[in-house]
This record gives sequence, structure tokens and C-alpha cells, in this order.
Amino acid sequence: MKMKTSIRMRVVVGVFLVVVGLVAAQNAYVLNRFERNFREEIDDDLDEELEELRAASESDRLQEWIERATAASREDQELFIEVLDANGGVVARSESVPGCGAEVADAIPKRNGLRVWELPHPRSSSGARHIRIAELHVGSRTLCVALSMEQVQRWYWNLRGNLAATLVLIAVLGALAAWWVAARALRPIAEIVARARSLGALTDGSLPRTGSGDEVDRLAAVLNDLLQRIRAEVLRVRRVTADVAHALRTPLTAIRGNLELQIGRADEAHIDVLVSSLEQVDELVRLVNQLLLLEKLESGSLDARKVERIDLHELARGLVDHQRVIAEERGVSLRLHGEAVFVHADPAQIRQAIANLVDNALRHTPLGGMVDVEVRTEDGKASVRVADSGSGISPGELERVFERFYSTAEDQSSGTGLGLPIARAIARAHGGDVSAFSPGGAVFTLELPLAHGVAR
Repeated sequence: MKMKTSIRMRVVVGVFLVVVGLVAAQNAYVLNRFERNFREEIDDDLDEELEELRAASESDRLQEWIERATAASREDQELFIEVLDANGGVVARSESVPGCGAEVADAIPKRNGLRVWELPHPRSSSGARHIRIAELHVGSRTLCVALSMEQVQRWYWNLRGNLAATLVLIAVLGALAAWWVAARALRPIAEIVARARSLGALTDGSLPRTGSGDEVDRLAAVLNDLLQRIRAEVLRVRRVTADVAHALRTPLTAIRGNLELQIGRADEAHIDVLVSSLEQVDELVRLVNQLLLLEKLESGSLDARKVERIDLHELARGLVDHQRVIAEERGVSLRLHGEAVFVHADPAQIRQAIANLVDNALRHTPLGGMVDVEVRTEDGKASVRVADSGSGISPGELERVFERFYSTAEDQSSGTGLGLPIARAIARAHGGDVSAFSPGGAVFTLELPLAHGVAR
């Protein structure tokens, strides 16, 4: 499964990698230049020592000169000198000098037979300290001069440690700076997202614009134009739906009256057909009434004269007692539990909202299943929780089930597809909402504001 990352995180990671890469490359270049420069300086010192040794190599007091020269060298740049004859025998040498007459594989050939290479320091137990050796043939003698690289190596390791610490510091500061800059740059998008989520069913309102004319501002402008067109289309569809529902109400009422009249006059051979037709007309009338109710609720109109203080638990008890007969016919167990919770609402509408949720749960619960209705106070709100033991709802459909006429792929039950939208519209008209989640079966929760002065 592909992991999703935010734009801010991708920006931070990208800046972090770029900064680390550039600083690391710069550090590698600095270290390389430093290493080359200090080796060149040591080679210059070795050349000077070889010239002085060449001048003193024919003296009778060569050993004394060597001891005086090595004694005068600095402790952190120790000097080693060795003079060999044609047969490799030692003519004169300083103390603790490593052998330098043998062939060395990585020796660097230089001008006029001069060779330069490196060996571990003779008193370095770990081999980390090195000496740099220069060898020159003068007549029948071989002159060897070596200098300790302890000081320059210490400088090198200090420099490398400082550069590594700097790299970490720059990487951290760069990542924090990138996070801050990305947060500021993406803040208008976050505001657009937050505002888009808060838009109502009619996508009322508009998305915030920065007024800067940048890409985000132009995106907000395009989306606002799109929202206006969507809003106009939704309003048009709702207007058409309401007009059709109003237009159908009168002829359906007339058809129903005629069917009832015909049933009273018909013989037994035609009564069944007329009764079936009457049931179909009643279903159409119910659908029309639901559409008109939904349009009324979504327009935000709530008759304050019908609002009263009601006990949700008592209201749900009467509803469950009525629905229990239907549940038993379907082989489903219907239970109610909870506590007395008071709200100010239209009792008929709240009863219909709860009835729609219970009916939806019963239709989606298999034989032998269970539907639980719980009334309680949760997070300072009145809550009616309806849970079933059905197959549940996929995450992508948890919001779509509240759309008009929508049914899931697994939904083979009869229904208009308006029960859940009506329940949510009733809740929102009362300042509440209906939400759904599916931990196994489906759970629908109706939330309403508590009645004033009620702390339960």
C-alpha cells in the first residue's frame, strides 16, 4: 500500500536532501583540498630536510648532525632520518626510525629518483598516526627523511568533526526552516480545505482568497467559480424536484380517490389488482411527501411553535415498542437502553428521524441479528445511537449514504433512499447532525443540543 505524505512533508524532505547533499559535497571538497594542501606542505618540508641531509651526508659528523636535527624538531612534527650505503647497510640514523629502503607498493615516484610514501608511526599502537617518508639516491647512498603527520592529522580530524557537526546543524535548521516556509506557503490551501469542509449541502459560501494573484489565489478563484456553478445546478435540481413533487401530489391524490371508489364497486375478480394499484400509489405519495419534507428541512425552515421539551429516551421507547413487532417478523432482536435525556425539538420530526435510523438498521440486519438503540449524553450533547450487526458500510460510502436516492452495492432491500438524508436534515434543522461509522456493522448516531439547564 502506497503511503500518503503531505505536500509540506515532501517539501521538507526535498529541501533536507538537497541541503544535505550540497553541504556534504562542499565538505568533501574542503576535506580533499585540505588533505592535498597539507601533504604538499609536508613534501616541501621533506625536500628541505633532504637538501640539508645531502649537504651533511659527506661529513664525518653525520650522526651528530642527525641527532641535533631530530632533537630540534617539534614534538608534533617528529623528524626521522636514515642514511644507507649501497648494500643497504646503515651509515647513520635517528632513533626509532622505520626501515625505508624496502620497496613500497604505493610509493609516489617524483623528480630525479625521489620517492614519497606513508607508513604507520613506529610508536602508534593503532596505526592511526602516520609518518610521510621521502627517499633520494645520492651517489652510492640512499637518503631517507620522514616527518610525523600527527599535527596535520589532528587538524584533519578536527576539521572533519566540525564539518560533520555543521552538516547536521545545517540539515536540522534547513528542515525546520523548510517546514516553516512550507507551512506559511500552504496556509492558504489549508484555509481553503477547512472552508470547503465547512460548506453546507448547497456549497453555500465561497473559499477564501489571498488577493495576491499567486497560484493559490488563482486556484481559489477557479474553485469559487466552480462552486457557484455547482450551487446553481443543485438549486435547479432541487427546484425541479420540489416542483415535480408538488405537481404530482394533486393527481396522485385524485388517482388514489378513484382507486378507492373503484374498489368499493369492483367485483372480487378485480379487487386484488385495484388494491395492488392503490398500494403503488400510496408508495408514490409517500415518496412525494418525503421529497417535499426534505426540501422543507434543507431550506432551513423549522416551525418554532412545534418545538417543545421532550425526553429522547421516552420517545425512543414508544418507537422501539412499535418497531419490535416488525423486528420479530424479520427475526431480528431490537433492544433499547440508556438514560433520560432532554432536548428542545419538534417531537414528530425527531421521532421520524429515529424511526428512519431504526428502519434502516432493521433492513440491513440479517436473520438472527441484533439492533441496539442507546440514548445517552455524550460530549455535552444528546445522543441516540443505532447499531446493527449487518455487513457494515465501506469507508468510502459512509458519507454517500446520506445522499438522496443513494444505495450501497450490498443494499438489496426495498427503500426510497431518502430515509437517511431526511434523518440528517431533521437533525441539522435542530442544530445537530447524524454521523455514521462502521466498526463491523453500521452505527448511526443522532446528536442534538441538550435542553437549556440540563447538565445530564
